[in-house]
Amino acid sequence: MPSFDPSRWIVSPDILSPNAVSAEARAVFNPFGAGSRACLGIHVARMELRYAVAIFFRELKGAKLAETVTDESMAPLNFFLIAPKSHKCEIVLPGRESARPITP
Repeated sequence: MPSFDPSRWIVSPDILSPNAVSAEARAVFNPFGAGSRACLGIHVARMELRYAVAIFFRELKGAKLAETVTDESMAPLNFFLIAPKSHKCEIVLPGRESARPITP
């Protein structure tokens, strides 16, 4: 039986370099799985996000999406983390005339 070596879990600068993981490995990495064998936790995570957004708009009276936010700009891009196509969601806060981008 091999001995325990905790140094193998310590991150080094070499591991963090962009070339440490191949493009193919990044393309196939899917932590929640896919298809019928997908992790049930992804559904819980998405419901928690919907719940948080609903509470945000309920509690912050007058907050609304900016006019620049469209269905096309909010189309999800699904890589490791799901993000909107425009990579931002602009919200107009009450008492302000311009939108403030919220970048994921």
